[in-house]
Amino acid sequence: MPTIDIEKTVNDINNAIKEAAYVAVGLGVLGFQRAQVQRVELTKQIESQLAALAELSSSATSALEDYLGSIREQIAEARSQVSSLAGELPETGVLRDQLTDLAKNVDEAVAPLRKQFEEQLDRLEETLPEAARNLVHSIRAAAVAQEQALRSAVGLA
Repeated sequence: MPTIDIEKTVNDINNAIKEAAYVAVGLGVLGFQRAQVQRVELTKQIESQLAALAELSSSATSALEDYLGSIREQIAEARSQVSSLAGELPETGVLRDQLTDLAKNVDEAVAPLRKQFEEQLDRLEETLPEAARNLVHSIRAAAVAQEQALRSAVGLA
């Protein structure tokens, strides 16, 4: 039977346990560092997406303001034309017909701008997160309802 040096065996086992503990601590440190790196990368990604969303919101607001400015100009022009027509036409029926024609002309003039704006909003909606997309969708639905009421009032519906 071979002789076993118990002290050497115990030292070898102790050394193996120490090395295993060092490896476990090292792997834990590496894992923690990797988690920190991923956290930083995720933070940067979220910040860039928030910046893009803010920029998108700003560009959408700017486009909406441009669209509304154009509509205001068309309304001012229509008011001017209505004022000049009102002084010239004594009959209400003729005035109503001319106002309806004017409303149709304004609608036709604004149609290309409106189509472009709708296309830009569609593209914008595709890039938004779900919650923002739902908000834009509900605002657009409310605007459509108001537009239909206005169109009906001026005889375009």
